[in-house]
Amino acid sequence: VSDEFFSIPIKDSIDDRLEIVCIGGVNEAKGITDVVLVAAGCYSRGIAFRIRVAGQILASQVDYFNEVQRLIDEYNVPPSALEFLGEVQDIPALLSEADIALTMSHREASPMAVWEGLAAGRIVISTDVGSVSDHVEHGVNGFIVTLGGSESVVSIIEKTSQKKIDLAGVRKAARAVAEKHFTVQAIAERHKNIYSQVLG
Repeated sequence: VSDEFFSIPIKDSIDDRLEIVCIGGVNEAKGITDVVLVAAGCYSRGIAFRIRVAGQILASQVDYFNEVQRLIDEYNVPPSALEFLGEVQDIPALLSEADIALTMSHREASPMAVWEGLAAGRIVISTDVGSVSDHVEHGVNGFIVTLGGSESVVSIIEKTSQKKIDLAGVRKAARAVAEKHFTVQAIAERHKNIYSQVLG
């Protein structure tokens, strides 16, 4: 993970509205329809929030995005609650404004958005895909939910808004695990060890 993410100040408070970012392309593998269900659940509970989705909508994904829009209309999710930003060049700047880094992926081996959220010291909420559970300990340095677990995500967001979790502790633990596993130095050392083993 780029050093830019580690330089983002860890937030020590929550404003009147929770800022939630979801980083990745708009496609089925990223679970964007589940993000809509999260937005609908938060809206129905009266939580003050905004979800912003950063990622391209490719021509091959137009049908899927139409399904996303259909769900938005079905659940009456207002534009103020769920915003699609398209491709975003400055992800560190986007994360610096966020309270929560949300990943609802259905399939992913090593979700970079999760590692970047940890490095930024944000409250990370992710589905249990790939190697997420190797680095995220539920309730300690982030939160893991089952695939399609939109209701669980809404509950975590609600508790976050009500400050019913140790926000400072989770944020510091998130940064600490990223510093241990995802810095350039840590990854370089891991590669060095692999080469050393192969070469004997």
